[in-house]
Amino acid sequence: MLIFHGRPPEPMFLKRLYRKFLDIVIRSWQSFKAAFIKNTFGMDALSHYISKLENPACIMKHFGAKIGKRTIIYPGIILHAAKNDYSNLVIGNDCRIGRESFFDLTENITIEDTVNIAMRTTVLTHVNVNRSPVRHLGYEPKSAPVTFKRGSITFANATVLMGVELAECSVLGAGCVISTNTKPYAVYIGNPGRHAKTLKH
Repeated sequence: MLIFHGRPPEPMFLKRLYRKFLDIVIRSWQSFKAAFIKNTFGMDALSHYISKLENPACIMKHFGAKIGKRTIIYPGIILHAAKNDYSNLVIGNDCRIGRESFFDLTENITIEDTVNIAMRTTVLTHVNVNRSPVRHLGYEPKSAPVTFKRGSITFANATVLMGVELAECSVLGAGCVISTNTKPYAVYIGNPGRHAKTLKH
């Protein structure tokens, strides 16, 4: 039996305490399960498990990703081609990563502070046609990192190809496919992405 000296705890305090305890238990279980999956079935299976989590950031950090404060990662994120961990992924503070975003971690993906990546954005860092005959006709395997500078934005279903640097506060419209570096405060639309306008500072 609990004996309280003075006033008993407020109901809201007890609810917060219970939720915090439950959160610790859930995260501990998820971390244990994730470690088991990685050690038993490998990184692809771990990435599949993470894509099902409601709050994947904690497990991603546990396996090497660097994720800043107040950053929100929505469910459904797809982490592709990670080798031994997620150390190729660096996300800054106050970012938002939308549902079902696809990150190819063959090379580094660096996302600076206050970046907004909308749902189903695809970020590619390599190309490999495997054993196709065109492999020797200009499609040899290639890879290069991708960088999102501070405040850059993608809207739904945008695609960022390998080697691209999205400049500070540049914007990719919905469905835009970008293969070249962007300019600060510039808006790009279409496939291939073209410069549509420049935002006023």
